[in-house]
Amino acid sequence: MRGLGEQYSRQYAWRRWDAILDRLGPIAGQVVLDLGCAIGDQSAALAARGARVIGVDRDPALLEVARGRAIPGARFVEGDLHGDLALAEGAADGLWLGFSAAYFPAIAEALERWQRWLRPTAWIAVTEVDDLLGHAPSEPDDRAAIEAFYAAARADGRYEFRLRERLRAALIAGGWRIERDEEVADDELAFEGPASPEVLEAWRARLARMPGLAAHLGASWPGFRARLLAALAAPSHRASARVWTMVARRSAAV
Repeated sequence: MRGLGEQYSRQYAWRRWDAILDRLGPIAGQVVLDLGCAIGDQSAALAARGARVIGVDRDPALLEVARGRAIPGARFVEGDLHGDLALAEGAADGLWLGFSAAYFPAIAEALERWQRWLRPTAWIAVTEVDDLLGHAPSEPDDRAAIEAFYAAARADGRYEFRLRERLRAALIAGGWRIERDEEVADDELAFEGPASPEVLEAWRARLARMPGLAAHLGASWPGFRARLLAALAAPSHRASARVWTMVARRSAAV
C-alpha cells in the first residue's frame, strides 16, 4: 500500500472509531452504506460488528486496496457521490460518512439525493472535523487567511470547513431526529500540546494534499505552512479544530 492509501491507514489509529461506533447501537444484520470508504478501514469496523457493508468511493486505486483486503461482509463499488449510483432504492438501514461529508457544502441537497437509498426508519452517522486549520499559537494575519480560504472553498462548492451546524440544520429541516451530536477526541486533528513526530509527518502529507490552500495563499504559502507546522509541534499548541460525530434517525413518516 502506497501513497494516499498508506496515509489513510496510518491515520486510522488516531481516531476513536470504537467509541464512535458505540453510538450507533447494535447494527448486526443491517445494510450500511459507507460513503467515501477509501481503503475500507471503517467498512471493516462496521462489518466486524455484524453489518453488511457497501463501500462507495470514486478513487479506483483506493478501492483496489479495499477489495484486496477481502473483508468479510463488505463489498466495494466505484461511484461519484455527487451523481447517481447503481444502488437499489430503500435498500440500506444506515448511511455512514467518516470524514467525507465536508466535500459536499450543499449538504441539504446531498442528503436529499442519498436518502432515497435508505429504508424509512434508517439512520445516518457523520464524523467530521470543523476548523481543520485552527491551531495556535498563530498570527492574526494567518487566522484571517484561514477564514478567507474557508469561505472561498464553500463558495466554490469544494469543501465545508464548518459543517456541523449546517448539517444539523439540514437534518432537522429534512425531518431527521438527531440522537447524538458530540465532540470526539482525536490525536491528529484536535489535540492539545505538541504533536508527535508521526503526527507532524501526517500533517506535512496532509498539507501537500491541499493545493487549493497553496494556490489561495500564493507567495505567503511557504511561511504559512512553516508556522502551522511549528504551532503543531509547540509545547503551547492548542486546537480550535474540533472532531465531532452526529447520529440522526428518521421516522417512517419522512
